[in-house]
Amino acid sequence: SSNAILAWITAAGIILAAIGWPVVYAFNLRRDRKAKQRDLWIEYLIDSWVTIESVTNRAPSEGEYPEKLEQAIAKIQLFGSPSQIKLAQKFAKEFASKRDADVEQLLSDLRQELRKELGLDEVQDRIVHLRWYP
Repeated sequence: SSNAILAWITAAGIILAAIGWPVVYAFNLRRDRKAKQRDLWIEYLIDSWVTIESVTNRAPSEGEYPEKLEQAIAKIQLFGSPSQIKLAQKFAKEFASKRDADVEQLLSDLRQELRKELGLDEVQDRIVHLRWYP
């Protein structure tokens, strides 16, 4: 009788492990995929922020800024939030028509969201661009 109970407990454990392992595996796989997506998203948006900030307030002839700016705007339109996509499109349209545009709203929005995602304090100060002209 105790052997039968032990056999039932063992069988139940095996069945639970057989059912539970794939469920836990699928959960971990999904969690890992989400974490990788988040890390990639953050990486692309940081790269876009740094690129846009680095080309702001520079003469068009300085370096390879047009191509880098185009790539940063494209990344934001792919990975950004709906508000960031709208701001990137607004900047792109204005820049295309006037060869000049204000990018501060976009940079501020990116900075706030990235700081939030990285667990950093919110910052309300304007962005200050340092440019070195010999």
